[in-house]
Amino acid sequence: MKTKKINNLLACLMVSPFLLGSESAAMMVLIDDSFDDGNIATNTNGAGSGFNSGVFATGATPTEASGAVGIAQGTGGSSRSQIASTDTFNANDSLAVTTTFTVEDFGRNLSVDNNSTRHFVGLVSTAQTGSNGIRNGGPFETRIDGLWIGLQPREATGGLPGTLDLDGQGILAYVNGGTITTLATWEWNQDLVTWDTVSTFRSDRIAVDLTSSLELSLSSDATGYSLSFSSASGTAPGDISGTWATAGVTNDLDLVHAAVYSQGNSGDLNLSSILVTQDSIPEPGSVMLCGLAGLLAFRRKRA
Repeated sequence: MKTKKINNLLACLMVSPFLLGSESAAMMVLIDDSFDDGNIATNTNGAGSGFNSGVFATGATPTEASGAVGIAQGTGGSSRSQIASTDTFNANDSLAVTTTFTVEDFGRNLSVDNNSTRHFVGLVSTAQTGSNGIRNGGPFETRIDGLWIGLQPREATGGLPGTLDLDGQGILAYVNGGTITTLATWEWNQDLVTWDTVSTFRSDRIAVDLTSSLELSLSSDATGYSLSFSSASGTAPGDISGTWATAGVTNDLDLVHAAVYSQGNSGDLNLSSILVTQDSIPEPGSVMLCGLAGLLAFRRKRA
């Protein structure tokens, strides 16, 4: 009898880590917008309150239709358009926050003129933008505080640190207090993002086209960051991760919006969803059950 009780207790203890692990994997959904109600400012079918939008100079008005939000710029290098989540969240917490951007297309048509295009997604701090998450200017060019993924950034003359040649490259960078810290750069594989340098223009005048739906999952917490890629087809870049301490910066992303920025001539940027989740504290249910089982076994033994 004693052996049976011990075996039952051991079995419970062996199973509990698996139960606990499944609970710890659970996520709390903060924002889930599939852009399927025809209005950027509302989110009637998901979680969260929708997105604010801003248009500057000759920028195109972001539109929501057919399950996607799109920005299709006209002519003029100063054409600037943004969207930012109405809801804010903490990206400097002990529990990691992950923002997944599903990008259906981004590109640039050089046949119109020779001005460059910039496409970014990421987290923008309320420190400079205020409550609506919108500010006139590019994330790098005007040093907008946040954690930014440059899908199609401009090279050094547009504000990037160092002398990076970003023809066909992407960048992950942290911006704080006017300083841009490069966390990672990568080369887009041509079977996922096609790009071509036009010799008659400066090196940042490149034609770009995303050939497949691309998911970018950007995570941040008090100690570090990570970025992972997933594509329906084509070769996605490898995963990126690091700590703020190693990067030599302090994470000040206490209050941020999920954000999208597009600037330039004849560029297009389309997303089908933005999802923000946060790690949840594991429920102690499985541990409590095993504890009760052990207590009952002990009481029966004494009886």
